[in-house]
Amino acid sequence: MPFPVFADGWIHGNGANLNGVPLSSIMRGFGDRLVWEFDLGNGERHSVSSVDMVHGGPSAASAPRRLRRALDELREDHALNQAGFVSLWVTPDWNTSWYPPKDLQDALDGGLTPVFLDWFFGDGLLAGEPRANVPKVIDRYADHSRRFGRFLGQFDGDILIVMEPELNKPSIEGWPEFGEIVRKHGIAQIRAGVE
Repeated sequence: MPFPVFADGWIHGNGANLNGVPLSSIMRGFGDRLVWEFDLGNGERHSVSSVDMVHGGPSAASAPRRLRRALDELREDHALNQAGFVSLWVTPDWNTSWYPPKDLQDALDGGLTPVFLDWFFGDGLLAGEPRANVPKVIDRYADHSRRFGRFLGQFDGDILIVMEPELNKPSIEGWPEFGEIVRKHGIAQIRAGVE
């Protein structure tokens, strides 16, 4: 259930961490892809970049009139024009073509901060015994991280990476050494790839 927003510009809700927080201090974003594909019917499709979803740029402006109206409403209703970031998932089998460098640099240049959610282990941390399974793929994890770092090294601007965004799995909560694995084979290898 969304928090009601009142005319005074404050959020009021049951969550104590949000009560009384001015909307201006909350960064808005959206995500999971840099290009959105819209089905126009009759086999026609139109692609709109995330940057243009936020700013109403060329790929949105060149859309057919009914899609432009829908995009304008979406931008207005969901405050996309105020978005500050776009979240993007990186899984073990991610491909650089998922996030075309030009589109990603356009997002950076357009004022959007890409937030990459590096989800290498993901739900695999629920299967079997992670303390036994993770070491079996540690080299693959390090390779994945270096490749991701090389990809990130080509961009000019601030990028945020969230490592393993779902660490609330019971098998991880009681395994402090997992943090060291992420630091050594994830974070350090991403940095090595960037350099």
